Amino acid sequence: MDWISGIAQTPAPTAQELELLRQQIEFLKEANAELEETFARYVDMVQLTLKTAGGVVGVVAVLGAAVSIKSLQDFRATLKNVNTRVREEVEQVIAIALRQERQRLRRLESILAREDIPERLSLTYLVPSTRPQRQLPSLTRLLDILAGRGFQPKLSFQPSFSDPAAAQQQPDLTTDIVVLDLYHGGFALDTERANPTIQAVAAKLPSQQAALVVYGNARFYQAVTDLTEQGEYCGASNNPLSLVARVLEAAYVMDAVRAG
Repeated sequence: MDWISGIAQTPAPTAQELELLRQQIEFLKEANAELEETFARYVDMVQLTLKTAGGVVGVVAVLGAAVSIKSLQDFRATLKNVNTRVREEVEQVIAIALRQERQRLRRLESILAREDIPERLSLTYLVPSTRPQRQLPSLTRLLDILAGRGFQPKLSFQPSFSDPAAAQQQPDLTTDIVVLDLYHGGFALDTERANPTIQAVAAKLPSQQAALVVYGNARFYQAVTDLTEQGEYCGASNNPLSLVARVLEAAYVMDAVRAG
């Protein structure tokens, strides 16, 4: 029973001791609150780091692989191999780009060369009639269109070609392309005159070395068909739009003939 009496004899704490105990309890509460707040901030920071630094994982993996290399020499060799592979990839990409650029330039050069063809060829615009006192606006417009396309048409009025006998006395035509304008010659619909005139002009051109384009509003010229069957470069047009197309086609053919 001595321990019971010992408890009974324990003196009551003084007011000063109670105040000290209260202060200690408050201090522990504040410390615990600060600890909880610090832990919460730490958790938030970790989450933010994981969200914003995902790419770092790849870097860490690479560094981890590098650390596992046996020696610094192995690491340098690996790094050199990587650099070589990267350089080869870059050189391959550049080579492909250069090849594509060269192909594009060749296409552009081909287009420009085709555009220059009219300027390199001679064109005689032959009207089988006497020169009028005043040139018709429709004829002027055709010549302007051909000139705008790059040709340098040389206008020539030759009434003798409408007469087969007189045509035989004419000198040979030295030109790459002849446009025979029967419409402005005045007898495009008269095939009995038109067909001999076509043949007479064709006879003054070197065989398969020049092109003849007939311009007239008749639906059909037998002489054009005959010349084509003989292997001559001959075509016909019955309106300004198709005339320009036929002359351009003749120019491309003549350019190929000259190049061959």
